[in-house]
Amino acid sequence: MDKEKQPAPAPQQPTPTPLTGLRKRQQIEMTNRRIFIWVAVASVVVSFSLIALQFLVKEFLFNQKIISAKNQTNNTLIKNIDTAEELKANVNKLLADENLGSVQGLDQNAETSNLSLILDALPVDGDATGFANSLQAVVLQRSGVGIDELSTTNQAYDASGMTTDQTSLASSPQPLPFSVKFGGNFQQTSQTLSDLAKVIRPISVNKLEISASDSTLTLTLNGVTYFVPAKTVSITKEQLKP
Repeated sequence: MDKEKQPAPAPQQPTPTPLTGLRKRQQIEMTNRRIFIWVAVASVVVSFSLIALQFLVKEFLFNQKIISAKNQTNNTLIKNIDTAEELKANVNKLLADENLGSVQGLDQNAETSNLSLILDALPVDGDATGFANSLQAVVLQRSGVGIDELSTTNQAYDASGMTTDQTSLASSPQPLPFSVKFGGNFQQTSQTLSDLAKVIRPISVNKLEISASDSTLTLTLNGVTYFVPAKTVSITKEQLKP
């Protein structure tokens, strides 16, 4: 009889070697290093991402600021073009104004244009000395009266021809006070007052005193004339910063 075959015994699995305390600590330290490296890398990536995002946001806001400034400049230019056309139309209307062209000053032989009449009537500077010379040489000299006193109010002007107060009121007429005392006979003084009324420059008489002795009349006149300071048009550059 054959012997019954006995099944072959199953191979035995190797028994895992138990971890000692030192090996456990080494594995924990290696794991901690890996975690630290990954956290450091992730922190660097997040930091660079935040910096890049901040830069992009600043660039976006700066570009929006530039676009807004350009739009404002464009609107100003469009408004200036419309204003220039309106100003041109008004000037052409003044040039063709027959009533203005019929106005004559004291010197009727002088060739004048409508624009020169406007500038003479309302000059752009408060030249008190020039106005006083004009009164003496053109107005008062015609009638032959004797000039006893003639004074105008000189004001301190800056480089633009305006005082500090006048700079803020450049669009409105500014007063220029004056005082004149002259004497002569009735015909001469009457002619002088008539000549003052013909002056194309606006004159307001605030006070008029008349005294007489024999055949001589003495008049003291306190009045005010006006001027409109010139406006300066300039193109400025503005540098935008982030």
